[in-house]
Amino acid sequence: MVRGTISFTGLGWTTRTRLSDRSLSADADVVGASYMVSYHCRMTVVNFRTDERSERALAELTADGSTVSEAIRQALVDAVRLRRREQMRRESLEAAGDRADLAESRRVLEEMDELRAW
Repeated sequence: MVRGTISFTGLGWTTRTRLSDRSLSADADVVGASYMVSYHCRMTVVNFRTDERSERALAELTADGSTVSEAIRQALVDAVRLRRREQMRRESLEAAGDRADLAESRRVLEEMDELRAW
């Protein structure tokens, strides 16, 4: 048995779960507190149907002990990051091929070079 208090803070509120001798275990209190945090944060629950490919991906992503929810949350964040990087890459390639933009950049660089103190 564990004694003490666990505090969860988020979105301007704090919830505390008291661990006492009557607790079944610290894990049970953490699960209860986690439920309270999820409920009060109003986290969106998403259901989806897996296929063979996504099952294999989930198995790989959870092989390190991560939960399915943790793996999916991280995969979503990684997917957005990758999408943004690909967008920036496309835009930079487009800018690199724009002759008018390159000429303007060179002109500004020359003007800035004249303003240099040394």
